[in-house]
Amino acid sequence: MGLAVLVLVAGCSDGWAAEAQDANAPAARWRFAPGRLEVGGYLGGGLSVQSAPRDATLFVFMPRVGYVLGQQERFLPGSLEILFEPAYYAVFQSKATRVFSASVFLKYNVATGTRLTPFVEAGAGVSYATRPVPENAGSRFNFVLQPGLGIQYAVGDRDVLTLSW
Repeated sequence: MGLAVLVLVAGCSDGWAAEAQDANAPAARWRFAPGRLEVGGYLGGGLSVQSAPRDATLFVFMPRVGYVLGQQERFLPGSLEILFEPAYYAVFQSKATRVFSASVFLKYNVATGTRLTPFVEAGAGVSYATRPVPENAGSRFNFVLQPGLGIQYAVGDRDVLTLSW
């Protein structure tokens, strides 16, 4: 069994501190300290790795908003974040189908002490499609289960570029 759709997305986000932080403190240099708000989005697409009749092309736009809940320093230093992600998908099979979804994620940002921040995330939500997905045996309403991993590169004090799968 192959993967239904392989999607690689790239995005960017901007973070703000909910409280004033000391610029010389180590936590202030890390972009995912508790109390930070993340606002960003993903843009991507992919091709199906299955053959007809489930062969499809996909375009994805996902804005997202997150809030860093807390940080821990022991086993695997990093921070826990909660995110909300509404999404728009365009699925192209024999006809175009539009899919709208909303998901909630938990994301763990691994502290490395560098500009690179790896992360793992998992989320769940619901979706509605203008036509059944997949086309011949699907439904308009579906559940979204979405694990992921990626890496973020800090390009400034508040901005990061993200590559995730």
